Amino acid sequence: MDTPGLVIAMIIITQTGLGLLGNFSLLSHQLFLYITASRLRNTNWIIKNLIVANILVLSSSGIRYLLKYFGVSQDNDLGCRLLPYLRGVGRGVSISTTCLLSVVQASTVSPPGSTWAGLRDKAPRYTCPSLVLCWVPSLLANVLYPIFMSSIHSHKNDTSRKIFGECSSVRHDTARDFLYGTLLSLPDIVFFVTMVWASGSLVCILYRHRQRVRHLHSSRAAPASSPESRATRTILLL
Repeated sequence: MDTPGLVIAMIIITQTGLGLLGNFSLLSHQLFLYITASRLRNTNWIIKNLIVANILVLSSSGIRYLLKYFGVSQDNDLGCRLLPYLRGVGRGVSISTTCLLSVVQASTVSPPGSTWAGLRDKAPRYTCPSLVLCWVPSLLANVLYPIFMSSIHSHKNDTSRKIFGECSSVRHDTARDFLYGTLLSLPDIVFFVTMVWASGSLVCILYRHRQRVRHLHSSRAAPASSPESRATRTILLL
């Protein structure tokens, strides 16, 4: 491996290691809360699902660089088919779960009579089915990776295939590429737009609440120190 490639691999491996450590720590904390039955909320299952999706993305992305760093051969179809599939599934589940978390948070703090408030009472019943639906579209849409991806060593003399490092894929016409691209992107786009809508609604709710209770805050408190401001920053960061 050349020096630039080695540096990039080391950076990605370090980021992956820190990310896995952080997510496993969060998962252990969530499992501890579940075992002790303390401070359990409706969002706990959603957070657990998001952590598992993040671990799936980090591990499937980091394995390739880890193997390359240690000089392990990757000239097999399993790695070219399985790792992109797991990464795509984890990425899709991460986006959809974050969307679900935003919707639940928006319904929780919405005032009575609002659009989101109608979901508040239904959220506990529909949380688990919604988490299943987070996995199904990603599992089905990303099946294109195992179908069309393979190692370049399996098709050494086939110049019609697209090359991606040590992996290659079937080259389709423009119409099929557009169709497959839409199939892979559409669920993420739908979830992302819904997430932005829910998060934007949540920010507006917090802003209106802050305007209503402004006279209750101490005049000596900094405007940015209010709970609404801190919650808004957290939402925008998410």
